[in-house]
Formats: sequence, structure tokens, C-alpha cells
Amino acid sequence: MFFDIEEELKKLPAKPGVYIMHDSNDNIIYVGKAISLKNRVRQYFQSSRNLTPKIQQMVSHINYFEYIITDSELEALVLECNLIKEHRPKYNTMLKDDKSYPYIKVTVNEAYPRVLFARQRGKDKSKYFGPYTSSKSIKDTLELLRKIYFIRTCNRNLPKDIGKDRPCLYYHIKQCKAPCQGYVSEAEYKESIQKVLEFLNGNYSLVTKELEEKMKQAAENLEFENAAEYRDLLNSVMQIAQKQKITSSELEDRDILALATAGNEAVVQVFFIRSGKLIGRDHFYLTGVEHESKSSILTSFVKQFYAGTPMIPRELILGEPIEDQEIIEEWLSSKRGQKVYIKVPIKGEKERLVELARKNASLVLQQDAEKIKREEARTVGALKQIGELLNIPGIRRIEAFDISNTSGFESVGSMVVYENGKPKRNDYRKFKIRSVKGPDDYASMEEVLTRRLTHAIREERALHEKNALLEEHAVQEGHTIRKEDVLPEEGTLHGEGTLHEEDALREEDVLREEGTLREDVICKEDTLRKEDTLPEDDILHEEDIIHGEDALREDTLHEEDTFPEEDPLHEEHSPREEQQHGEKSPVREYDSFNKLPDLIMMDGGKGQVNIAKKVLDNLNMIIPVCGMVKDDNHRTRGLYYNNTEIPIDTHSEAFRLITRIQDETHRFAIEYHKLLRGKTQIRSVLDDIKGVGAARRKALMKHFQSIEAIKEASVEELAAVPSMNKPAAEKVYEFFRS
Repeated sequence: MFFDIEEELKKLPAKPGVYIMHDSNDNIIYVGKAISLKNRVRQYFQSSRNLTPKIQQMVSHINYFEYIITDSELEALVLECNLIKEHRPKYNTMLKDDKSYPYIKVTVNEAYPRVLFARQRGKDKSKYFGPYTSSKSIKDTLELLRKIYFIRTCNRNLPKDIGKDRPCLYYHIKQCKAPCQGYVSEAEYKESIQKVLEFLNGNYSLVTKELEEKMKQAAENLEFENAAEYRDLLNSVMQIAQKQKITSSELEDRDILALATAGNEAVVQVFFIRSGKLIGRDHFYLTGVEHESKSSILTSFVKQFYAGTPMIPRELILGEPIEDQEIIEEWLSSKRGQKVYIKVPIKGEKERLVELARKNASLVLQQDAEKIKREEARTVGALKQIGELLNIPGIRRIEAFDISNTSGFESVGSMVVYENGKPKRNDYRKFKIRSVKGPDDYASMEEVLTRRLTHAIREERALHEKNALLEEHAVQEGHTIRKEDVLPEEGTLHGEGTLHEEDALREEDVLREEGTLREDVICKEDTLRKEDTLPEDDILHEEDIIHGEDALREDTLHEEDTFPEEDPLHEEHSPREEQQHGEKSPVREYDSFNKLPDLIMMDGGKGQVNIAKKVLDNLNMIIPVCGMVKDDNHRTRGLYYNNTEIPIDTHSEAFRLITRIQDETHRFAIEYHKLLRGKTQIRSVLDDIKGVGAARRKALMKHFQSIEAIKEASVEELAAVPSMNKPAAEKVYEFFRS
């Protein structure tokens, strides 16, 4: 469908609503609201307008737009907030961390109320206290309340379930008076709940006085252990009371917001004041703020943050005036059910609080800047050092390869990818060696590299063909092909490259579970050693591991594969983030194999490097190759490059990065090898019986508990097992007697 932007602009109504910008791949890239759609949307396409570089970039990617008309600007604001949260458009200023804050919930509507931890406020007639910024502080408070007031924690329906079951452990450790047994009356229990409510409202004097009296009484009665318990409880109460510092004589709920900016990032610091007390603070990151005013940034934050939090205070004290203040006040008032005021103080106590919040935000950015510098030194800086060692400028992507086997059986290969000095785990690949018999690491490595590089050739050729079809279609339709309509061809191959049918990546490249494995012991060099484990920040988490048939997925094209590398506003998102945010990559038929490395690293020396060069020569490709040489203790010693071993300073960031890459490559290969080995060893003799699948095997083992018992069972006993029938039972019976 061809969308004529100029014609569609003429059709825009002069009514309030929300406009939605799409790119050529149908992705939503921007959402905005307008009091007049006609005037607001036309502004983006007027050459005389002074647009920021960010907006100019966004406009260049607009393929078409759509809009939704609303009855008022307020409705447009609500709809805008919802759409931004759902689609997370690329060019909107985005709140990076959408946090939810916990509450303390008291179920006052029950006969025997409970005091619970809650993530959200519900409309269930319970009393809620908070929100709190620390889950730990809530848990500590709940534990303290149980010790002082003996509040129940169970979910029993009381008084209906009184006496139906034994009292729980809390009764025996003297943290509950067991209302489930009728040991405490409803009236007496509610007296304790009333004291809990006073405590949570900030009245600590009552409980401290009570605990002091009990401590003194226990000491006078020479009950020193009890006195010590009361003393500890009193200290805990005092600690909680100290955290609740008075910040205002006015007993109002208010949030103090101030921001600090640095480049393309901003931090908003929020102080949470409830009933005149500072109960906590937190900071929030926003991205895509370059060339944006502080007023615009704070406006985006207020809309996104308060769209997702159930607690709306009576006052928002801001460090900067915001856009659309009146309409946002109206929106927040409707959410709260009472009038909400937005204020920008100039002097006085509130202004001092704003300044304090601003200093805290600046401090967070400063600390992050230092952290970023350290991270750059260990990643990008280390890459630069490697490039200087090898005289290869501009190294960005490194692919490292290793082979693992058990005496030549079940040989596997691994490929790990590091981009900008960081592991890119979605690009990791595992290879099950299929053409090599025996412990031949060189031949196995040749197969792995050939499969990986021929796959890149195939993908690049497919991209060429697709772009040619796009151009042909555009010529036929009379359209102009724009830069953003053409699929990126990042993996530019150095040479012609040939792709033979037998070298194409077939379905067999996807990891299979077939085959058997002898009871061989993993040889010494294939065992996972302590030095093969990753540093803490490089640990591959369980959810990041690519298992089994997922090893060579066709859905790993990421957003960075669809935009030119020079796009300054592009932010990289992982497939998991894309799924979470409702986005999808536009060219799913291609994975990341079309992206070629700037450097190939082999887990070995001269021999492995020569194998890689042989494969590259056969495919007419030019990619630098070096080997990670190890010493006798299997530790990194240097790099083998251009027939020379290059020593490395063991205290340099380059050495640390090379070591991480080597360990990660080895670990990934070993992990896959062990996975295959484990799968083949988990085998039962029942698998050899025709007609007995996984379900029947499990049912038989669950019923008879052992293979010996199954052997001795009659046909009738076998047929009586769930999921079994008489023909299957007869086959099992005959199998063990043949």
C-alpha cells in the first residue's frame, strides 16, 4: 500500500487526539498527543520548522502515520501514556526502569486481620501503608510486628477454620497467639491490630513505652533472657523510627522531583514524603534526551512514571516547569480522586528539598560516568589495545572458536561473539560435528568454520536478491526507493565466495539429540576447570544459554541489523526486550550470520590459525585470524598472528579480555558437550520396546519403581498401569522373555 504523506496531511482533523508514526517495517517509532492533530502533525513535515536533530532523524524514517481522535486533550494524554508504555517507541524519551513499590497491607475487613507484604494497592477495603522504596525494610517491619503483637501470617479462613488443623511454627516460637485454635478472642486480637495501625501511622511512642516497661519488669524479676529480647525489640523500633525523618511540619503527601542531564542520558531523583515524613528516595534513568529541554524531559517522566504507579501524592514539587501542566494536573487529580497540585518553588523549604534532590541526581550521573569510564577501559579500551598489538584498526566484533570431544566421540564446536568488548550471547552458536570421525580437532574446526562462513555467504546473497526485488517492484510501481527501505548488508564479503549445495546450512545444523554415547570418561583436557569459569560480570545466566534445537535459530536478527551503523540515535535491544515491549524485528528470515567478524580468534596456536586461513582462502574471504596461545598450565600466554607469537602484558586490559574470551569459548564448548553426553546417557531399556514411549515409560517406572519389578510383572499387571493397554503390555512382557 502506497501512503502519500502530503495528501494524508490535508485530511487531518483539527481535533484533539493521538498520532502514531510508523517506519517502513511497520514498527511504531513515535507516539504523541495534540490538541489539534492538523496543526501538530503538519509541523513535522514543514521545512521551515526548527526541528531538533533527533526529530529530523525520526521524520526521515516515517513511512506513514495514523491517528486516533479523542473527545478532549485529557483523553489524548491518557491514551498517549498507554501507547508509549505498550509499544516503547524508539524516538520517544523513555523511562528505562519501570519500578513498582511495595506496600504494607492490613486486612482490616477480616475477623482476624493479617499484616501482609503487597506489591499493588487493591480495592478490597484493606488499609495500605507506603509505598516503600525497600522491600527489605518492609520485611523487617513485618517481622518486628509479629514479635511484638503476635499477628498471624497464615491464609486460613477464620473463624470458619478454627480448630481444623494444628497451630503452625509461629505459635511454637512465640510469634503468634494461634487464633486458628481459638487461643485468643476476636476482640483481644483486634486490640493488637489497632496498635499495629498506630505503629504504621508513625506513633512509636506507645510501643517504645510498652517495651521499656516490659524490659524493666523482666529485669526486676531476674528474667534476663526476656529482658534482653525486649531490649532487642526496643532497639529495632528505634531504628525504624530513626529512618522516618521529619521533613515538613505540614502533614502532606508529596513527591519532590529534580533532574540532571549528561549527553543522551538523564536522571530524575524522587523524594517520597508521606504525612510529612521522608520515607525513601529513588532515582530513574531516561534515554533519548539529547537536544531535549529539561522541561520536556521532566514532562515525559511525570507522564510515564505516574501512569504506572497507584500512589498519587497531593503535591508534586518540581525543579523545572513542565509542559501541559494544567492538563497533567487534571489527569493526576482524576487518578487520585482528589485535587493534585504541581508546584515549582522559588524559595523556602520546598526549594531546598528540590535542590537537594538535584544534587543527588547529579551525583548519580557522576558516579555512572566514572563507572562507564571503567567499563570502557575493560571493553572498548581493551579492544583498542588488541588492535594496536595486531596492527588492526577499528576492531568491533570478535568471533572465537573451540572444539570439545570425548576421545573423538561426540565432537562439538562452539562460537562465541564479543562486540565492543562485551559478550553478545544471542549470537553464540554451537555445532555438532557430523563429517569427522575420531579425535581430529583440525578437521572439526575446518567443518565449523566452513559452515559458519558459507552460511554468511548465503545470507548476504539472499539480502542482495531481496533488495533487487524491492528496487524492481518500486520501478514497476513508480515509487522511489529510500535508504531506509533497503535491507542493510552489514556483512560485506571480501571476495566472490561460492556456495555449494552440500555446504549450505541444512536442517541438520540444528542440534540433534540422536545418537548414542559410550560410557567414556571425559578426558582431562575437556574437563571444566576453575580457570575456565567466567568472572562474575561475564557469567552466562541460565536464561541466556541456547539449548538444543535453539542453537541455530532463525529469529536472531536484532534491531541493530536493520539500521545503518552510523545512526546516532539507535539503541540496541535484545530479542527478549523486543518481545517484552511488543516489538519485532522486521527481517526475521535472516539471523546474525550475515555479520562478519573484524577478527577471528582460535583457541589454539599455529595449527588452528592455519586451518582458519585455509577455509578463508577456499571461500575467497579476507578476515584477520589470530590464535590464543596457552602455556603448560592452560593459561593465556600470548597471541599468534602473522606467523609470530606476540607476548601480552598480563596486567593489561587486553590480556584480561583475551582471557575472558578464551575461557568463555572453552566453557561454551564443554557445556554443550556435557549436555549432549547427559542426554544420551539418560536412556532406559524400555526405550527399545516398540510401542512404549516417554509417557508409558514414566508410568511404568512410577508404578513398579524398578526395571526388575517390570520384568517380573504379568501381562494383566502391566495392562493395569495408567496409559498402558493390553497390546503394549504384551510387547513389554515378550521383550523381557525373548
